[in-house]
Amino acid sequence: NTLPLEQYVWGIGEITATGPVEYNRLMTTAFRTYGYWKIRYSTRYIAQGFVVLATPANQIYRGYSWEKEYPRIKEAAIATRGQVATFEEDVILLPFSSWTDGETRHYSDGHWSSQCNSSPQEEVSDIFPYLLSVDDSLGKHPSLSTCELASLGNHMVGISANGALNLAKEKGWDSEKIYKHYISG
Repeated sequence: NTLPLEQYVWGIGEITATGPVEYNRLMTTAFRTYGYWKIRYSTRYIAQGFVVLATPANQIYRGYSWEKEYPRIKEAAIATRGQVATFEEDVILLPFSSWTDGETRHYSDGHWSSQCNSSPQEEVSDIFPYLLSVDDSLGKHPSLSTCELASLGNHMVGISANGALNLAKEKGWDSEKIYKHYISG
């Protein structure tokens, strides 16, 4: 599909928008931010004629049928229309994953490509200084180990979707407070 960024967000396959409104707003903004960053800076798939791979390798886009089935996604996207996350006035790479082992990771310590990094270096990335390790006890998977989570593609960098959902649901946090918990600066 080729469509404007705002309409692309309506088909976000990462959520069903059945959670709290503030969580839905956070996730549609995160989805839009990642898509916008890919449009501006990513060249990985340009030769094949597209920018975002609509799979867990980038972000899951399910299209118009998903949009119709889950209209609250579109409502959250419209409520946050045009909003993207920035650091020092530039759009950021804003990763998110489903679960963590109780803490998120610095960008350089992320579990990229399903590799389990059992010895984190805890260094701040010069490229992504806003992606730091934070407590994510509400996003901790109830039974899977760090390496099991990594094997399922949970890089544990940026926003923890389950942690964010629980912060909105259990603590009543709004999308901005949740965002500021996970993203520094």
